[in-house]
Amino acid sequence: MEARESPALNQLADAIRASAWELALATVEEGLLDDRIPSLQRLGRLGQLGDLPAFIAELAGELVEPQPEHLRHSGPLAAQGREHVR
Repeated sequence: MEARESPALNQLADAIRASAWELALATVEEGLLDDRIPSLQRLGRLGQLGDLPAFIAELAGELVEPQPEHLRHSGPLAAQGREHVR
């Protein structure tokens, strides 16, 4: 698929990529609030984050260069997203 030439999308994707760790940390903190995801409590910080920062950065890339095969139910990015949900 052809890349979209949108300065706004490029800026957003760059900002998301640059903030991937902070976004991942905020997501984990939300899961830890009020024991919403009890299994997170047992993990150390790196275990809690896993590959979430990389996943967020990959999602940012999909804004600029969408690759529908990555998001299909059987695609790698969709599978990674399902794993994070678990």
